[in-house]
Amino acid sequence: MTQIRLLPRTRLSACLLAAAVLLPAAHASAQTCTGAASFNTHPVRVGGVLGTGDDLTTIGADLLFGQAAGPFGGVGVSLDDFDDIDESATTIQGTLGYQVPIGTPTRRRAPTAEFCPIATLGYRLGPDFTSAGVDIENRTLLASAGFSIGAPVGLSTAVNLVPFGGLRLIYTRNSLSPENSDLETTDTDSYGALDLGAGLTFNDRFTVRPAVTVPIGLEGADSRFSLLFALHFGGPR
Repeated sequence: MTQIRLLPRTRLSACLLAAAVLLPAAHASAQTCTGAASFNTHPVRVGGVLGTGDDLTTIGADLLFGQAAGPFGGVGVSLDDFDDIDESATTIQGTLGYQVPIGTPTRRRAPTAEFCPIATLGYRLGPDFTSAGVDIENRTLLASAGFSIGAPVGLSTAVNLVPFGGLRLIYTRNSLSPENSDLETTDTDSYGALDLGAGLTFNDRFTVRPAVTVPIGLEGADSRFSLLFALHFGGPR
């Protein structure tokens, strides 16, 4: 593959890597192990997330399916707006994981801790831009794998506080190429991320969850913050 020098990429690469830190965490939210309501009674979840950092604002939505214990999965999409780049980007992402309860509930809706290995795979379109009169297409492959653990604390019969923590390894492959050309230049990177937060769940159906993602081994990257709103439905009436 031929590599081409398109423009100084330091600022662009920093923005894209910052987005990669935040996005997997934003869409990987599943249930108790990530600070949300359990799939125990309602196996379908639709959510919306707002993410922010010093150079990036993300608005996304996801749809997840799961059960009380065992596999879960879903898809998500987000619009990514970079402060110093005129164009925005769109990211599509899939999530797969497995729920492992820690302890046995004594009744159907009793709180229980949960451990989850989680993997995500995403693809970002943009932000495209123009350099020296040439239109440049910008594409990024995003992958992450790790685990998360959480445990609800009952505040009342209907409300739980669900603190959680997780650790991920993230891989990114960013490609830039002139429009209608086979030439491209690519950058790859790998680093870690620590996810921390606590959700409030209501009647095992609604979740409001703030969280912070702290990059590990990514020079110059700042922590990113996100706020998740989710609704569970389906299952027995």
